Amino acid sequence: MLSIFIYYFILDTIVDLSHNLTMNCIFKHPTILFVLILHHFCSCFLLGGWLFNYKPILMIHIITVITTFIYWRNNENVCGLTIRVNEKCGWKRDKPFRDLLDVTGLKNMRNWNEYGHYIVIVLGGLFSLYKIAIQ
Repeated sequence: MLSIFIYYFILDTIVDLSHNLTMNCIFKHPTILFVLILHHFCSCFLLGGWLFNYKPILMIHIITVITTFIYWRNNENVCGLTIRVNEKCGWKRDKPFRDLLDVTGLKNMRNWNEYGHYIVIVLGGLFSLYKIAIQ
């Protein structure tokens, strides 16, 4: 399962780095590359942390889901790392994070930012909880 997570992380990051706007920003502000990689790692863990079978990682995943859920609800459904990247790159504050979900078109669905992210991460958190319970 670790290999699936690593492939997901690499592909997710490549999707963003292959975009001209992202690369132009990185050339102007090289430190933004670290923030983007961190953001992709956090995003992949949030969406795919349930892939692991190691109880402490599953517990960290559940805590991450709960923390992110609360943070997003109190921050107009926007991630702080997205805001930081958008400000540094001179993009609109509400420009979405570019990842695999963006490429699949899920983020273009009506109400995705309002409900979609929450449903996906909560289901992942519940699956992590289930995996802990059966171990």
